[in-house]
Amino acid sequence: MFQAELLYQRALMLAEKAANHSSVATSLNNLAELSRLQGKYDKAESLYKRALVYLEQTLGPEHPYVATALENLTILYCDQGKYNQAEPLYQRTLVLYKQTSGLEHIDTATALGNYVDLLQKLNRDGDRVLAEY
Repeated sequence: MFQAELLYQRALMLAEKAANHSSVATSLNNLAELSRLQGKYDKAESLYKRALVYLEQTLGPEHPYVATALENLTILYCDQGKYNQAEPLYQRTLVLYKQTSGLEHIDTATALGNYVDLLQKLNRDGDRVLAEY
């Protein structure tokens, strides 16, 4: 895994140097995902947040990539049992996916399913949310 981290860091450096916005975001996300899988949750959170801010600043807060970045951060919070932190992010993720991709898109459906799972973990009824979609 150490080699993967070095390669992701190099890719990030090159993307930042070239000012390639999508590659910067992808590299940040890849590093964050690697950290999440290694159980380095604080590092993963920092990288996911950095990717989110970067995407919001470069592409705007309503871009579909922002929804994906939000969902990645939400998954991290769910992995840690931080369901109350995850819930508002899932709500925002769903709004963005609905606006940018539509109700029939796989990303919207996946996020909706994950959100309903989260509500069940919080002992809340997901039927209301499903009825909205």
